[in-house]
Amino acid sequence: MLNFLGIGGAFNPEYGNNSAYIKRDKGLIIIDCGSTVFGDIKPKIDAADSNDIHIFITHTHTDHVGSLGTTLDYVYYVKKGKANLYFPDPKIIDMLIMMKISTNHYIFNSELTNEVCGLTVSFYETKHLLDNCYGLIIKDNHQTICYSSDCSEITLLQDFLQGKINTLYLDVSSNESKVHVPYKSLLTLVPNPADRSRLYVMHLDKYFDKKQAIKDGFNVAERECDAL
Repeated sequence: MLNFLGIGGAFNPEYGNNSAYIKRDKGLIIIDCGSTVFGDIKPKIDAADSNDIHIFITHTHTDHVGSLGTTLDYVYYVKKGKANLYFPDPKIIDMLIMMKISTNHYIFNSELTNEVCGLTVSFYETKHLLDNCYGLIIKDNHQTICYSSDCSEITLLQDFLQGKINTLYLDVSSNESKVHVPYKSLLTLVPNPADRSRLYVMHLDKYFDKKQAIKDGFNVAERECDAL
């Protein structure tokens, strides 16, 4: 369901800022708009209905919002539409005002659960560096996926292990990070090969060993440009 524009952590520009999108007919759902995202998402925006573009922000670190202002203004000025912006904390509006992005250029929504493009998209709180950090639960009639964004622990681990979540996209770190899930701990937390086959690691630092993760039975999120 998810197509990745980037799978890298903030300091790993080689992989692009972690971001994904979902294309549904003429509708477009974008998850996070980090500094590297606009150039990659622009062709998808060009192909989408100008009033059916939905941007979900998980938190306001620059590798998740660095090109948000540009993306909103592009939809407004070039596509002649208004993107729908979703984030539980209205303070993001103040951030955009500081960027000189008019509140008239987008439609803001702070609801925790939204029906978008035939999907149910819900925010849930995660533990990270600052308050107001969220992951996403995305459901259709066939599956439930979890996109952790940035987190230091797997908030919905039991739901995943019990099969309530079909696929988990998880932020991991190659070291003993206090703000991202350490890969070493993931090996203990998810020991079952069947569960590992449903888990995709993402938000990778430059030292992360993708080949080892695959050898251990996990999947590695793949950027769309790398899959071509």
